[in-house]
Amino acid sequence: MQRSPLTFVQQSPVLLAAFAFMLGIAAAHAAWRPAAWLFWAMLLACACAAALCGMRKRWQIAAALIATAALGALDAQIQSLARHNEATLSPYCDRLLYSVTGTVVRAGLTHVSDGKPLQSVDIAVNTIDRYGDTHVVPSAIRASILLDGSSAPLRYGMVVRMDTQLHLAQRFRDPGVWDRRDWLAQQGISALTTTKRKDIEVLGMTGGTRFGRSRDAVRTSLLQHLHQLSSSTPHPWTLNSEDVALLEAMMLGERAELEQSDRLDFQRTGSFHLLVVSGMNIAIFAAVIFWTMRKLPFGDTAACVLTALFAVGYGTLTDMGAPVTRAVIMAFVFLFARLFYRTGASLNALGTAALAVLAWKPSALYEASFQMTFLSVLAIIAIASPLIEETSLRYSRGLKNLWNVQADFALLPHVVQFRVELRMIVRRLYHVIGSYPAARGIVLPMRAVLGACSILLLSFVMQCVMALPTALYFHRVTTTALAANSVVVPLMEALMPLVLLSLLFSYLGAWAMKLPAIGTALALHGIAGTISLLGNARFADFRVADPKPLCILACATTFVLAWVLCASAHLRRMLLAVAGLVASALLLTIPQHASSASSLEVTAIDVGQGDSLLVATPDGKTLVIDAGGPVGNSETASARSAFDYGENVVSPYLWSRHITRLDAVAITHGHSDHMQGMPSLIRNFRPREVWIGLMPDSPLFDQVRAAARDVGAEIILRREGETVLFGSTRIEVLAPARESVAGPKAKNDDSLTLLIHYGTASALLSGDAEHEEETAIAGHAPAAQLLKVNHHGSLTSTTPPFLKAVHPAFAVISVGEQNRFGHPRREILQRLQDAHV
Repeated sequence: MQRSPLTFVQQSPVLLAAFAFMLGIAAAHAAWRPAAWLFWAMLLACACAAALCGMRKRWQIAAALIATAALGALDAQIQSLARHNEATLSPYCDRLLYSVTGTVVRAGLTHVSDGKPLQSVDIAVNTIDRYGDTHVVPSAIRASILLDGSSAPLRYGMVVRMDTQLHLAQRFRDPGVWDRRDWLAQQGISALTTTKRKDIEVLGMTGGTRFGRSRDAVRTSLLQHLHQLSSSTPHPWTLNSEDVALLEAMMLGERAELEQSDRLDFQRTGSFHLLVVSGMNIAIFAAVIFWTMRKLPFGDTAACVLTALFAVGYGTLTDMGAPVTRAVIMAFVFLFARLFYRTGASLNALGTAALAVLAWKPSALYEASFQMTFLSVLAIIAIASPLIEETSLRYSRGLKNLWNVQADFALLPHVVQFRVELRMIVRRLYHVIGSYPAARGIVLPMRAVLGACSILLLSFVMQCVMALPTALYFHRVTTTALAANSVVVPLMEALMPLVLLSLLFSYLGAWAMKLPAIGTALALHGIAGTISLLGNARFADFRVADPKPLCILACATTFVLAWVLCASAHLRRMLLAVAGLVASALLLTIPQHASSASSLEVTAIDVGQGDSLLVATPDGKTLVIDAGGPVGNSETASARSAFDYGENVVSPYLWSRHITRLDAVAITHGHSDHMQGMPSLIRNFRPREVWIGLMPDSPLFDQVRAAARDVGAEIILRREGETVLFGSTRIEVLAPARESVAGPKAKNDDSLTLLIHYGTASALLSGDAEHEEETAIAGHAPAAQLLKVNHHGSLTSTTPPFLKAVHPAFAVISVGEQNRFGHPRREILQRLQDAHV
């Protein structure tokens, strides 16, 4: 039976209230208004809603929604002011030594980085002291602790004292780049430190709460028993240490021991939600508990109550992150509605969860996790479920009581026709294989096929709907998500109860957990094998730039229309909705073209204490010189840093500019702070050419060559005297000298130096050139309006003769905030000032 397109929405008042609350938060974020205005607006709207009770219902609802929006705006402003006034440790991040006393409020697992055992912990500061000057700062520190064999790792509730230097999380000011400092501040962490375990004194175990210590003990016990599932014998039916690391991430949200390659494979296949404890984990866990309780003699009411308690307990053990919080609230609403025979509360449950999360933390509206989980659940309830209901699920129900002809009268004609044809086929097979095998041989495979169709349909809808947030936040369009999720989601549904059984039986002894551990290993290896196979395929995904506003509006409009059409319960309209979702997903894959400027553009990209420059010509040619990285030589610094500057800093900035392809990239020299991010940049933007100067062999340069080979880019050695026509610009190569050869290690004077001309404008870009190379460059009389100051403003560069030869009007210096080298040096800034730069 068809329904009015708005019926689905009208039956979900709490979801409407959640949308109004979101609108209020967005309005407060976009246009600040005095809190008193919002308060009186909310009261006025509430009064109007009460006064209109006897009149038309739509006016009453409108007034109530306006009141809810005003409440959302008020809540957002109040919490924003509270957060602005929070205490911070930034005044103490001055590279001085402080004595800090605090309580461990989060203790991560020990993991190995660069061959050294490390532990990440959060410490709530009690006091901070320097030479007897004691301050009480209610904030927290995230500490990376280098462990040794003589001291045990820190645990929750320990009161500790340490002498350490504090520093701020690195922040990159480029548009489109994730702000880690702000992300940590939202968790109450305002400073970082790195120290050794032997330098930390444990004063006692009196910190934290009794509940927190009990939770930590249970969580630690579960992690230890997970490790007991590991076997040293490699077999498909046994678990190894890498498998246990995956289980820790999937079941308890502990990702300290997870390999970076595994994270990347799950991202590329659109299955990253399996690596975090998400709403799906809570749903499967609650379903398993509820099914088990109903099989036991507890009754429906007790089953609902116990399932809710177990869901809260499980969520608490996983740190109760935002997706878990929403899932637990939704489970509560579902179970509560079931007690009162209201089983159709899906959208209201989602609205309740959203309201609870946003009321507690309005800024969650702008977090990727909130947006993606809210949108995914909404898509399942509003689009996928009605679509499955009208297609495969009807035929699945038609398989019930197949031989009861009287049941046909309660079914739709096409379902009845399906049942009649199945009976005819079964009767034909009677004489060949017998009645029972014939019936089972048809019905069971048909159930499996229809179940697979439901999973495929759900995965297909989810991939189309999630294409926009995936492009926005991960700049990926996955081509294997449908295949991957169709396999791994059913395996995940089997894995969850198997892990629960394995952990439960592990407390009885090793003999008791063997059988469920085998099942766990087979299910996990099925998931990991599928992800590895599809994630390593070249066609698994491709990178896209930030969608433009019109594209975002088109995708959002298509989603709303699909929601309305699927609510009508009309199959043709539903198919039209699916076609619209496919079109919106394909719209994101259309290559974008960055808008061209009317003049030559040279942009210094903030990569901290490193270098990266974007050169864009008026006719749309793009060149990136260097891609940032950690300070040091290419053999050591890049190995110590798991942070990829090309993937996490330079690429997001270029995508925010709607750049999807580069014409060329250049590497000035072989130091890590200039080239560590280049392999990712090459793979993401597929340049036609890679320009290099003097480049010694190194593991990092091998990665650059491999990336260039993968995308078909030509590596070109540039030397002094060459001239390159790059679109409407002319580029002169001033260094290194033609007769120079690369030494065994990279040097600053290996730097590739480019003088770029466009009309009467020019720019000199020369990496980390020092005295010797600057003297050679000055011999070319390289007059330029813009100078990229060499070697980050150190005393070894920007000599007076060089500055006199260039005679720039403007200069840009690329340095890291509060860097330990003191760059840029005051003497260099004085030279530039004296030269009127």
